[in-house]
Amino acid sequence: HSGADALEPLLLRYAARFHAATRPGHHIASPLGAWVLLALVGTASTHGSDERAEIEDALGCDVAAAAAYASAGISGGCG
Repeated sequence: HSGADALEPLLLRYAARFHAATRPGHHIASPLGAWVLLALVGTASTHGSDERAEIEDALGCDVAAAAAYASAGISGGCG
């Protein structure tokens, strides 16, 4: 599987949870943007902490893998 194939189910799961947590009605929100941000800032959490476990549960994988996916996507750039 490519990285994108592995990432797709994680993002679909996160998007479902993300939209379930938003208020009903019109809103503008980006589950992908939120997932990427959580993946990158999650690296600041302490290994083995409850906070890290909650972040990894939300991401659907460990923080290091999520941050690697996020960094690869960002470094691909727009060009």
